Amino acid sequence: MHEVPIGVQARQGVAARAGFSYGWTEAVLKMNDSHQRMQLDASASLTPLPWLSTSLRVLGRYDLHSGGDSDSDYGIVTGTHLGARGLFPLGGDFQAGAELELWLPGGDSVGKAFSALSSDLQLLLAYAPQGSGFQLGLMVGLRMDRSRYAGGEPERFSAADRLALGVSDGMWAAKPGVAFAYRSGAVEWLAEWAYRMYFDYVAASPMWVRAGARYFPSDDLQLELLFGVSPSKRPPLAQADPLAVIEPRLWAGLAATYAWGTGAPAPEVVAPPPPPREPEPEPRATLQGQVAAAGGAPLPGASVALTREEARLEQTADASGKFAFPDLEAGEYELHVKAEGFEPAQRSVVLQPGAAASLSVPLTQELPIGQIRGTVRRFDGKPILARIVISALKIDQKTRPDGTFEIDVPPGDYSVVVSADRFSRQTRTAHVEKRGVAILIVELEPNR
Repeated sequence: MHEVPIGVQARQGVAARAGFSYGWTEAVLKMNDSHQRMQLDASASLTPLPWLSTSLRVLGRYDLHSGGDSDSDYGIVTGTHLGARGLFPLGGDFQAGAELELWLPGGDSVGKAFSALSSDLQLLLAYAPQGSGFQLGLMVGLRMDRSRYAGGEPERFSAADRLALGVSDGMWAAKPGVAFAYRSGAVEWLAEWAYRMYFDYVAASPMWVRAGARYFPSDDLQLELLFGVSPSKRPPLAQADPLAVIEPRLWAGLAATYAWGTGAPAPEVVAPPPPPREPEPEPRATLQGQVAAAGGAPLPGASVALTREEARLEQTADASGKFAFPDLEAGEYELHVKAEGFEPAQRSVVLQPGAAASLSVPLTQELPIGQIRGTVRRFDGKPILARIVISALKIDQKTRPDGTFEIDVPPGDYSVVVSADRFSRQTRTAHVEKRGVAILIVELEPNR
């Protein structure tokens, strides 16, 4: 996950990750201010053994502040993280481990940067049932934060600087967290809760809730999209107040990871088990039925298809509208039936081993379609923008600017009412054959 590890043994090899995130913080200075953060993240990992992995991560972020002490204030902050993680199985579907991470905040000189070297020590517990796609990770950690020694004079920091630097006067913090992942096919859904609980300002310590997804186009490439919110209370930022870490209120991140030369952990070499007894073949099933019109008359020649996953069986109904599919595996199937002049039908069928299922499939006759076309104009041939009403079909529409119209209708006889502003209304009769077109030329007289 983003901050909470799910401690499961990884494939061996090398991987690289590149990410970009954006964060926004509300007016915490109470001076009509606004704070935005853009961050680039580049990291690499080496996993020489399934239970041991190391990582190097370099962060660079750009903070932009508006309002407050000045109209605009900005700055760049960097950081470097070096970590190692060891894991071992507990038995069943549980694994445990520990992770040590050393991190170096950016300083105004190399010496001061190294004097601010900080660390995180975390104990991990993971639950990952075999073959389920579900993973749950728990984390309990301790942070030693020496970032206040990175340089600078805190008494000269502006309130915006205090917000952007991420420096803390509090040195010790607990790091509880929980992460959840569920993979289905090429997509993995993610969620985590993380809390960096500084002992000097517990109520205002950074807390995060993140959720999102990863997509795996291939075994070696993964793409990630996460969204987060920080519900934490904000500590005071006045110059007389202690330095405290303040995270963006809202956050979104994109990342891509690629792995080289990875391979699954080598399986244990064990003696082959004795060959299993051949199972008794499962009895086969049969599906038969009849295709009929809504009134019960059989429909010979109807097309009948039976599908299950990628398999598809087809046949044509006989002179009595009957069909039969013998020698089928038990399970759930989809039956598709089509006949000319009728609406297609679909049925779900569950076949039991050794059973013969029978069903009747009635089809509803299609309603043949016809059309009424026409032109509404004046006696001098100029088009009229008119209203066309067919009450029997609840149709009420207007002509095009050139006075023409087209209306799809079932076959039959219709009364068509044509009206327009400043013209006398006309009622015309249209007879529509099956698949036919009735033409109306309507010339309206001006009102007198």
